[in-house]
Amino acid sequence: MSALSFKITKNDISPALSHLAATAKKPEPIFRAMGTTFLSLTMGNFKNADYRPSPWSPKKDGTAAKLQKSGTLSRSFHLEVTPHSATVGSPMIYAAIHQFGGTIKGNPKLRFQWVPGRWATVSQVTIPARPFFPVANGHLTPKAEEKIKAAAERALARQAAGK
Repeated sequence: MSALSFKITKNDISPALSHLAATAKKPEPIFRAMGTTFLSLTMGNFKNADYRPSPWSPKKDGTAAKLQKSGTLSRSFHLEVTPHSATVGSPMIYAAIHQFGGTIKGNPKLRFQWVPGRWATVSQVTIPARPFFPVANGHLTPKAEEKIKAAAERALARQAAGK
């Protein structure tokens, strides 16, 4: 089970993508192509801002945010495909707070290491949204939708050619 995931189904995508999935003899390869592209864009957003739904705010010291202290989050995404959908998710419990932002409250305090040897104890910390999924307001970003549609079209063409 994922801590955070996005599912692409024929009811959630644009009419053009929905039509492609509906006309396929076997929609699973279409959803696999779409999901693989969505997964690739999501993982790529950790290094390149081209498909992020919004810019990431810099860290408190003014340097660019990378969300890659260890790289665990950026490597944690997985794809699950069925004949009816493709789901990309991460099992990391902190994925949602980075995607959407929010405030984490301690019970009673939070303790974390800033840099080796320097610790902080606070009652709460606010994390700004640094979305990595190419989704804004519950919809694919236009650039991501264009890429995913192209992947679906290629998969459908392969299927029509009997490949």
